[in-house]
Amino acid sequence: MGSSMKLNLKPYQDEGVKFLLSRQWAGLFLDMGLGKTVISLTAISALMAEGHVKKALIVAPIRVLENVWPSEIAKWDTTRHLRFANLNGVKVTPTNPLPEADIYGINPESLKALIRNSSFVKVPMQLLVIDESSMFKNASSLRFRALSNVLYRYKYRWILTGTPAPNGLLDVWSQIYLLDRGAALGPNPSHFHKAFCVKSFDGYGWEVHESNKEVIYKAIAPLILRMSKDDCLVMPELIKNPIEVTLAKDDYAMYKTMEREFLVMLQSGEQVMSPNAAVAGMRCRQIANGGLYLPDGRPEHIHNAKVNALKEIVEELQGEPLLVFYEFVHDLERIRKVLGPVPSLSDGGGVKDIVDKFNAGKIPVLVAHGASAGYGLNLQGACSTVCWMGVPWDLGMHDQANARVWRQGQEAKTVTVHYLMAKNTLDYHVFKVLARKDKDQQDLLGALQRIAIPDVESQSIL
Repeated sequence: MGSSMKLNLKPYQDEGVKFLLSRQWAGLFLDMGLGKTVISLTAISALMAEGHVKKALIVAPIRVLENVWPSEIAKWDTTRHLRFANLNGVKVTPTNPLPEADIYGINPESLKALIRNSSFVKVPMQLLVIDESSMFKNASSLRFRALSNVLYRYKYRWILTGTPAPNGLLDVWSQIYLLDRGAALGPNPSHFHKAFCVKSFDGYGWEVHESNKEVIYKAIAPLILRMSKDDCLVMPELIKNPIEVTLAKDDYAMYKTMEREFLVMLQSGEQVMSPNAAVAGMRCRQIANGGLYLPDGRPEHIHNAKVNALKEIVEELQGEPLLVFYEFVHDLERIRKVLGPVPSLSDGGGVKDIVDKFNAGKIPVLVAHGASAGYGLNLQGACSTVCWMGVPWDLGMHDQANARVWRQGQEAKTVTVHYLMAKNTLDYHVFKVLARKDKDQQDLLGALQRIAIPDVESQSIL
């Protein structure tokens, strides 16, 4: 093994370790960049040293399992002895048993098959760590149902995230259930809805009643430690900069036709009809960006208004690195037609080499999809400017993606995030919805930080 570094935890990280060691079920709601992984590894090492835990299972995004956990384990003198095995793509059978390790990793997509595997079940695991627990926010998803059925196998259960409520407090029930199996917020979604929610304005969904928000905060506070960047780090100023882009008359007319009538006739003669408002809305956002998927999946080019605005940003930066997030594949095609063959983190291989060159300032423009680059990558080495081709609905993805640059280690005094927004389109509505989601999440996180928790040192399980 290579050399390791001496680990000196910062005071807030030490507080996180003590919190995890103070209870069997614990959640760290920490902003990105505060060291959730090293905090967890330190606590895992302590539990293993005392014999409370022999083996642990980490559930995390693929890129986090490939890059973050193994590198952090090898990096520190207090954790480098821990053996890590990434089980993604590994077929565990009686003739191909589980590799020898202390910590096993699996991604949510492969989780169901693994926890049903008889060879895996025979290996006792005492600790379950869900890294980025917001991946389990949907209580009706197969991944949540599969995991919830085997929670009893794990004496210790931890959840880690910086974005616990990307769509509001409804996202919290399933994540807290993974800790306490319903003790705080009820044994199932129906109970939660009945106790805390009212029907949403459209009559189809649910929303937490304003008077019950504080009740929820207090119910989950004993399980959760919340810490923010503002309190723990000296962070650069984050500047969000909407850039208005005006569509040409014919292009805007096409957009409005799709918005009003759910159909458009393209210059190619192809007619695209949307069956409902949701599909029409998604297609309106595509048109605003400059393209449209045809019914057979082929992309149709419509305009370069946003890409031309992106080109202006690139020219203004004069070689300073820019990270660009796109949403639709046809966005990437247009970017490359205007800017040339810029590298993309969404293409597949060579990610480490691309990241190293970008962080060294050798790549002026790097593009990525927010979902594929939102976890496990540090891109702040030379970059302090981000641009979104459109505004994403998903607050969790949005925040995680921006945190690739706006994070600890960023030496610039400011980080600027540009949003290319087509004038008088759904872009502005999505931007407002994203801001509202962010307020709901910040209300939750602020309340958890405000509500006092018991002294953790007196409750240590060691």
